[in-house]
Amino acid sequence: MTDSKAARWLPGDQHHGRVPLDAWRLVEIGADGRPRTLVHGMPAADGKRTRVLEKGRWLRAELKPASKTRRPYVSGFHVFASEAACRAYLKRFSASRRLEVVPVRVRGLVRAKRGARGKTWLAECMKLL
Repeated sequence: MTDSKAARWLPGDQHHGRVPLDAWRLVEIGADGRPRTLVHGMPAADGKRTRVLEKGRWLRAELKPASKTRRPYVSGFHVFASEAACRAYLKRFSASRRLEVVPVRVRGLVRAKRGARGKTWLAECMKLL
């Protein structure tokens, strides 16, 4: 997936469909080498919460109201349309964490996160490649 191809999938403020789109995501690599979310976890099979993101499996975000900023929004997986945008966002974090930019596929409701720093998009479903 080239950076220029990934940028083409965002024609407006929102995309909704079953056709997966290529995107990029920032993940933290745990001590066990597995990718994890940066902050919030997701429900796990055992009923607890986990930050581990399984590769090669479609994951569904918890779509719920969030208001970390002054503008409330509906949560989702934070992704970027281009690798360059994701790498630019990576520079905002401290070097003390092991962070990596990884390719992902997204589907379902994908929309712009208004008012966000950087060109952040929120996706309903995501699969790490």
